[in-house]
Amino acid sequence: MKCAYHPQKEAASHCSMCRKPLCEECGEQKSGDRVVCNRCAALSAAQAAASGEDARQTEHEERKSAAAKKGKKPHVAMIVVVILSVIVLLANIYMYMGPSVPQVDEFDPYEHPLLALDLVNDGIEDYAGDHGGQFPAKLTDLLGKYLPYEKMTAPVLDMFAYKRFSPTSYDLRFKDADNVEFSDIVFGKEDK
Repeated sequence: MKCAYHPQKEAASHCSMCRKPLCEECGEQKSGDRVVCNRCAALSAAQAAASGEDARQTEHEERKSAAAKKGKKPHVAMIVVVILSVIVLLANIYMYMGPSVPQVDEFDPYEHPLLALDLVNDGIEDYAGDHGGQFPAKLTDLLGKYLPYEKMTAPVLDMFAYKRFSPTSYDLRFKDADNVEFSDIVFGKEDK
């Protein structure tokens, strides 16, 4: 009988897996005490590697799942609830004990210049909303409809420096008694 891979040579043994006849050169591949051909040896090695990889993958997934279960502790949800409760409590305390905003009838722009500046800025934004996004040319354009408070008058508006750079950009700041602009607090919009 001739070798399955070398037909010119006589077979000396058989592959223990596929039972093909093998010459001495082909039959040298041994798996333990068994003689196997090169093809069966490669298939056997690939199968062993694949099953080993499957086992490693399964083991990895089991370890990952166990770690995830250990990481999800029931007390984490309780900690989140406690933290959120503390935040809500602190916010309520701040609202109750925080800075007071004067009532409209008590409002004096000279005593609350920052609030007055905020009201003027809101008036500028409202004016732009009614005029296609264009800001007023001067602050006195806001008196009446956009600054409805009786105490917001032209002399009060003199406390602020207003510059309209273009119809869609402006800068609003405090001024001191010497007409010097403060740079600490600035409201405004710039063209992009």
